[in-house]
Amino acid sequence: MSLFVLDEKKKFKGKLDLVNCSARRYYSFFDLHLKNKLNIVPIIAVDFSLANLTFEEGNMCIHTLKPGSPNDYIDALNSVQDAMRSFTKFSMCYGIGARTQEGEGPACNLLSMTGDFEDPFVSTSDELINCYAGTIKTVRLALPVNFMNVIKFVCDLAQHEYGTVSDVTEIKNYYKLVILMAGVIDDFQDSLNEILRAANLPISVTIVKIGANSQDNDSMLLMKKSDEAFAQSERVFINMFEFEKYKHSHEEYNALLKQKFKFDLMSDLPQVNEKFFELQHFDLDISANLIESPKATIISVTSSIAESSSPMNGRNDLFERSTVADQDTMRGTSISDGGSIMTLTEANLNRQQEQLRASQVETDSAVNHD
Repeated sequence: MSLFVLDEKKKFKGKLDLVNCSARRYYSFFDLHLKNKLNIVPIIAVDFSLANLTFEEGNMCIHTLKPGSPNDYIDALNSVQDAMRSFTKFSMCYGIGARTQEGEGPACNLLSMTGDFEDPFVSTSDELINCYAGTIKTVRLALPVNFMNVIKFVCDLAQHEYGTVSDVTEIKNYYKLVILMAGVIDDFQDSLNEILRAANLPISVTIVKIGANSQDNDSMLLMKKSDEAFAQSERVFINMFEFEKYKHSHEEYNALLKQKFKFDLMSDLPQVNEKFFELQHFDLDISANLIESPKATIISVTSSIAESSSPMNGRNDLFERSTVADQDTMRGTSISDGGSIMTLTEANLNRQQEQLRASQVETDSAVNHD
């Protein structure tokens, strides 16, 4: 492809030949969500372990259900579900760290809050809170606090889809894991290893720290340990929020902070989606629209044109409107977005040469006649 360089007075200054050029489209979150039918799959995991016991107010538990006064988990779950409704109609809800059977056995590391592992879906905040309250009444808080299973579960879902598609455009689900936890992680290294798997998978992880901060806050350490993975993967796929910072004794301020919490929960979702698919060289159109051009893509102009002070004067017919369907007639590779483009075609060059020859013949005939 050749580009003519003109000055401010549209006088010809030179010509630029583009050789071996390539381009790649940039897709926004709305392109992915609307055009490629990408689904956002929210997965909510709640910590039901003994780490939720506090020793500041008479050995109270953060999960304590008080009539007319929702606990922090209920407030956080309401905000999470409301935030998710902007992107999807349902969520999957799970629990960890609770004993589901009689006896003194270990805690269950992955349970469905709906009571049905094959149907963990909820569609409204009320349905989610009812599942949470029902779980609290039927399980017992236990130890250890292991998060590896729920993280592995989500990574396996993403890996199954990501590893079986032949083209990145066939990825139709992006998983958003939200973990509500007290801050203690007993299987820290195992959980960290599973979270690092998400670096190359369509997954984002959000940790919501419930309860007052303490020195035994493994969630903060988890974030620090993940910094190296952020640099290697070129995207930040895990973040953390402290729910205590979104609380206020004043009712109006508290309502504003809850709105801010909803916004903060999902504010990074478009960006991490775009970055993941950008790193995967995602392109909705894999036809010849945007491909690497041949190594010898040069369109030369005949001497009669090049010697003119302004090749654009009187020769606008050298250029025509062409669509992507006409690219097989082009000598070079053009860059377009599916619409019409300006291109210099070989057919036009030949036609112009014929017109010049005909003009020369007419001039010679007129001279001979005189």
